[in-house]
Amino acid sequence: MMLAATGKRAPHARELGSLTHCDVMHADELLHVAKVQAGALTDRSPSPIAETLPVLGRAGINNFEAAMSNTNAGGFISEHDQRIGLAIARALCGGEVDTGTRVDELLKNPLLPTRIRHALATGKPLRNQHATNRSLSRPRQSRPNASHIVDSARIR
Repeated sequence: MMLAATGKRAPHARELGSLTHCDVMHADELLHVAKVQAGALTDRSPSPIAETLPVLGRAGINNFEAAMSNTNAGGFISEHDQRIGLAIARALCGGEVDTGTRVDELLKNPLLPTRIRHALATGKPLRNQHATNRSLSRPRQSRPNASHIVDSARIR
């Protein structure tokens, strides 16, 4: 009969074969190692963007629909939220197609490759310039909230 052995420390666990040279020892290093490995993958491939993407299709839409129906029945979302969620589910799942169907509609947007490359290079999403400029150029008007109404009602 063979007994299982547990490593007391990382070097001992490596000797036992429980850890390899690829395993990260400290949680603080995990994000750094993941970024380095992701960067290495993008350096090896000419373009990280596929020609087509496999989608979930009807099965994915049905799963979303069931989850949103239950969430609505529980009172966590409104019927309007459910309609919006279903529209998003149809777009994300590729529409009424079989699971695994490869589609290219999502990739036809000419801005998508730029956004993907920017996110991979900087770790941040690329924002629309016109949306950012619009929000900066127009000062936000303050509106009274319910607490102002309640306070003014108490004064009278």
